[in-house]
Amino acid sequence: MKKKVYIVFLLILILVLVSCQNNETTLLESSKPANSSVGKVESKHSTENKETKPSSQDESSTAGISLTPAERSDPELEREDESNAQQSSSQAVQSSFSPGSVKNGSENKGRHEHSYSRKVISPTCTSEGYTSYSCSCGNMYTDDRVPALGHSYGEWKVVKDATVSETGLEEQVCSRCGAKNQKIIEKREETSASESPEEPFDIESWIVYAQNYAVNTAKLNLEPSAIYCWDTPIVAGSHCVYLERDISDRLDQYGKDPSITDVWIWAEPLEDGSYNLFIGYA
Repeated sequence: MKKKVYIVFLLILILVLVSCQNNETTLLESSKPANSSVGKVESKHSTENKETKPSSQDESSTAGISLTPAERSDPELEREDESNAQQSSSQAVQSSFSPGSVKNGSENKGRHEHSYSRKVISPTCTSEGYTSYSCSCGNMYTDDRVPALGHSYGEWKVVKDATVSETGLEEQVCSRCGAKNQKIIEKREETSASESPEEPFDIESWIVYAQNYAVNTAKLNLEPSAIYCWDTPIVAGSHCVYLERDISDRLDQYGKDPSITDVWIWAEPLEDGSYNLFIGYA
């Protein structure tokens, strides 16, 4: 009897165990399609990440999505997150050390400071003046410009007279730099003898000359009444080359004659414009 009861108890225990196992299997199968679909999504998501890298907008849009425990433990996603984190930190470091961002004394290390020497260039007649600044490194510039002075010419002076055959030259010279400004004097026009006016013969000057010579040299007296005796008159005119000699010779002859003490001198015109010069004596 006890043996039968024991067998029945074992059968009931086995049925209970089998029933529990079936229930657990049913629960696992009911949850398996959801898990398998997640696995498919995960594998698809990892494949898409390998083929095309999502943009920063996609990353930022997915940043707020909570991942499942399986997605958090995916090695591909972890490596991708680490790579993105390293790239972001590298970009942050580069931006923090971009040119011009160094604020300490390192930016002035090795920098050349210009030291300019000053040289004044004075203006001239034709070029402007200025001040030149130059550094030992070769850098230079100019400042303080002064306009050119311009020439300061004097009066015109004739350097060469013009003739009938050649031109003349006159010039003026700059008092500052010695530059010369020249201009040509045109040739003179040739004038014929007929066109040149002939000066009238001055007989009165020769009469005065003869009177002075008679008194001062021949030692004779001038007497207006001595007009009755005379020798051949002396022809006086512009064409007479030896008129002075003829007058002095005649008076010297009268001065040596002791019988002649007084003379008088006068002239009478001729038709050709010349004169007969008379020397009367007594």
